[in-house]
Amino acid sequence: MGETQKRCITAVVLLCLGWAWVVWAPEPVFLGISLAILLVAIFEYAQALKHHGVEAKMVLLFGGGILGFVGLFLCWQGGQENGLLALAMAFISPLPFVLFSAKKKKSALFWHWLNLIWLVPPFFLLALLRYWPPEGSRLIFWLLLVVAANDSAAYFGGRRFGKTKLAPKISPKKTVEGSAFGVLGGTVMGFLLWPYMMPYAQPMQVAGLAMTAILAGQAGDLFESGFKRICGIKDSGKILPGHGGFLDRFDALFLALPMFVFTLKAFGLEDQW
Repeated sequence: MGETQKRCITAVVLLCLGWAWVVWAPEPVFLGISLAILLVAIFEYAQALKHHGVEAKMVLLFGGGILGFVGLFLCWQGGQENGLLALAMAFISPLPFVLFSAKKKKSALFWHWLNLIWLVPPFFLLALLRYWPPEGSRLIFWLLLVVAANDSAAYFGGRRFGKTKLAPKISPKKTVEGSAFGVLGGTVMGFLLWPYMMPYAQPMQVAGLAMTAILAGQAGDLFESGFKRICGIKDSGKILPGHGGFLDRFDALFLALPMFVFTLKAFGLEDQW
């Protein structure tokens, strides 16, 4: 089976599983799966750091990720004191290791904190969107499909028409033409889904949300590519045939989700669902 076929089959399976996870899963199951995906992403992150020779403790990365997720969730639910305490513990927990064991202290602290800043917030924002009244699951699925359409259109458009390198030092295969196809494909998908998932939004708001999510997603993709290049790896994992690992598959969402939520609030759309 070719790489493109594997990529398409995996994408369809992920789409079906994503629908069940986002739309049908009860709250405890949804949160549990979100946390499980976060931990898999952190594991891949830790393995990449190990390949790069970075001093990072798996238990601290996992513990920090869980504390960060729980802390943000508690703050959102109104338990600010406990939530802020959990967040403080997440950032403080690597310090004893960094101060007393790590040889490259600044580097070790940076990579432990990047885990908290880059990977944890998007999974919290998934929970926030899921319970955005009355049907936040529609917003999540709209975003997932727009980002997926951008990814697919950029991949196939770049393979067919790509000539101008977008960021050759970070990701040599990405092209300006592929990026443009991604913007077009993601925006078209956003408007196709508009009547069903974002019926209260105006056309310019739909365009703004789609463009923000797409461009942020492409930036997130480049950021993860740069991270992999620093670590000297091609893929973050092999768990998803044709896509690599969870970091490879969800890299665009790590920036697209925060920007999508920010744009929703900027447009005042949180009051209309």
